[in-house]
Amino acid sequence: MISSINAVNCDQSSWTTDGSGNIIGDVLSKSLVLSPSIANISGNKVGSASFIVRVYRKDGDSWSSISPSYTLSTSNFASGAVKKWNNLNFGEVGYGQYKVVLTDGSTPYDERYILNLTKGYKTLDAEGTEIFVKTASDAVTVGDGVTAVDLSGFDFSDVTPNSNPNTLYIFSSSQTPPASLDGKNVVVDGVAANITLTDGNAFCSPIDFTANNISYTRTFDEFYNAGKNWTTISLPFAASEINNGSPMIWTGVDKQFWIMKFVGESGSTVTFDYATNPLEANVPYIIALPGDGYGDYSLVGKNMLTFSATNAEIMAGAKAATTCDNYKFVGTTVNPSLTNVYALNAAGDMFEKGNATIEPFRAYFAPTTTATTATSLGISFVGSGNTTGIDAIRSIQPVNGNGAVYNLNGQRVETPTKGLYIVNGKKVIIK
Repeated sequence: MISSINAVNCDQSSWTTDGSGNIIGDVLSKSLVLSPSIANISGNKVGSASFIVRVYRKDGDSWSSISPSYTLSTSNFASGAVKKWNNLNFGEVGYGQYKVVLTDGSTPYDERYILNLTKGYKTLDAEGTEIFVKTASDAVTVGDGVTAVDLSGFDFSDVTPNSNPNTLYIFSSSQTPPASLDGKNVVVDGVAANITLTDGNAFCSPIDFTANNISYTRTFDEFYNAGKNWTTISLPFAASEINNGSPMIWTGVDKQFWIMKFVGESGSTVTFDYATNPLEANVPYIIALPGDGYGDYSLVGKNMLTFSATNAEIMAGAKAATTCDNYKFVGTTVNPSLTNVYALNAAGDMFEKGNATIEPFRAYFAPTTTATTATSLGISFVGSGNTTGIDAIRSIQPVNGNGAVYNLNGQRVETPTKGLYIVNGKKVIIK
């Protein structure tokens, strides 16, 4: 028997059972692609078996077989076992009602599944949840809570975009996006020429696609000060360039700001180490910018950063998380409301436990076991014995105004020899 059926663009919330035991669901498409799971309910192991899957269209009061049909073969099919076959493509069959029949060629084993192919399209909301829109109209008006709209199987007359600049508009290769979407985030046949992401707005994709060019822009309003004003960031692509009017450096001794990756934990402290170049896709980080106390290194007034990449692979449903024994650092590009998580506090110096609504492109900690009892998580760095300090972040030395000399490792030098040093926040060459 058929234990379940998945169909491309099936509204999973629509499944019902009628009085005759038929299982009925809605598919928002004119095309039919099925992935049936078949169970052996015979009570005996089957050495080998073949089944035929046929689809019938309802015409008036009768059912008419459509092409193609699929023969499914298996071996060593144990009693109670379930096997799945993926992506049986019946092509563009048109709107209407269709019955799926499992047979041996003459005798039906199962004919309970009925699919209503209905006009409509799929969207994602601000938390990444699928919402199916069933409509008789050809005109599409995208609601403000939508982060993606898949029109690849929908015959539209026009599309009115919403106010979210990050919303994706998805089309097939046979469709031409309307002029109303010029400058929007448009994906055609799995490729986007340009994706522009703006901080403060949710982003989510229901499909895998390639972005020829992609960027994310954010203004950082707080600056590092005595262990405070860290913030979090998580991107859906591997950023190979960061720019604030000119290319920036975030690795090595010449780094211009700090961006750190979660690498470990100890009790109620989480530990971070320097990020690499490029930044990894779907990996959360903490980030901080130097302020006025860092002299020439200050990014005050130069704090709008654009993270970018070319030929980036965007994955549908990708999970952004780095996991250790008791905690995982989780990134999000949507806007979830969560319970029992550790969100960065207002001071930006620790993660505090509670309920939180997480902004898009941010991150939080979640417990991986029920044994965790910490009410907050302090921040430490590899190579530093101090929690929420800058001791291990030595490439940028704060101005102290007293003419003290530091080497590029941040160590004070009483008698400098030839070389490059930092004095009052400025690089100085001693010859």
